[in-house]
Amino acid sequence: MKIVGKRVSTRAKWLATEVARYLSTKGATNLIIIALILTSIAFLALRQLSRSELYASVDAVSELVRFRAVRPLIATIPLTNATLIASAEGCVALAGDPSPRITGLLQPSEGAIVSYRAGAGRIAIQIVGGRLVSENGARVAATFQSSGRADCDLVEPVTVRISNATELVRPLPIAGPADIGQEFGVPVMPTGTASRVYDIMWEGRVRVFNRTYYGERLVPVADAEFPLPLGSRLSGGDNLDPKQQVDPAIAAWYGAAIPGEKGLQISATTISKTLQLYRPGTRRDEMETLGLSLLTSTFADSLTLIITGFVVVFGGVLGAVANWMGLWRNPEKKQE
Repeated sequence: MKIVGKRVSTRAKWLATEVARYLSTKGATNLIIIALILTSIAFLALRQLSRSELYASVDAVSELVRFRAVRPLIATIPLTNATLIASAEGCVALAGDPSPRITGLLQPSEGAIVSYRAGAGRIAIQIVGGRLVSENGARVAATFQSSGRADCDLVEPVTVRISNATELVRPLPIAGPADIGQEFGVPVMPTGTASRVYDIMWEGRVRVFNRTYYGERLVPVADAEFPLPLGSRLSGGDNLDPKQQVDPAIAAWYGAAIPGEKGLQISATTISKTLQLYRPGTRRDEMETLGLSLLTSTFADSLTLIITGFVVVFGGVLGAVANWMGLWRNPEKKQE
């Protein structure tokens, strides 16, 4: 066994010597090619360590927020003494009153578009889309559930008005790809009513976190906090067309909205690589993408920093030791 180990050690030393001799005699061209190959391998390794999805935290103040309900149970809205405007034929709980005051649970259908508007202490909820129930294209946008009575299917559009925002039982849920605000563009004709809602996003910010490769811990990404300008719109990538089905490729948002002085205070999270920002005054097809480069998201991982530091230190020590051992000799000095 000692003889075999000695032979392996001798061959390894011979191979290292031959590689050093080759690199020192073939010129700079081969060194550049080898360096490019090693660099490509390093970048591929970094790509494997990077995450394709990032955790984004969104905080905003807006008069309008819309989302596509992908999880109806989580998107269910508790209501107390609210006014309902909807078509509900054959529903005993809502019979005889075109605008009944209701107390119960309003559950949007899967794929339906839910809109929250708030201002002057009032809230309006609208639900459109949903599942098809007849050949003429009628869609059940939501289901109303009340204590002790059968559930009622509501055909689109469904509108709920809450005259006093303090009557909310809990914050309004967000459970699906969402849009916050509306682009600040051409103004509408004033009506003399100061309490009109204009769907403006007053302020907001997006903060991005990365997941570590091992341990799945969340770490903040440096310089990845984006302020949202007044009058802009933040989108998760869904066009929120009520006639379209749920796209599983688009990441859902989860959070809530509560009424405030300037509309709704919105707090939501999403797992996404990109978010879309529509600036004030731009067309609907003009947008800015809040994305992160490979290196930015990768080097937010503490494990990647440790590996990079090890490689740098190892390379420096290896070069110093190789120079001290004479493996990188100058060919001109060898000829002398």
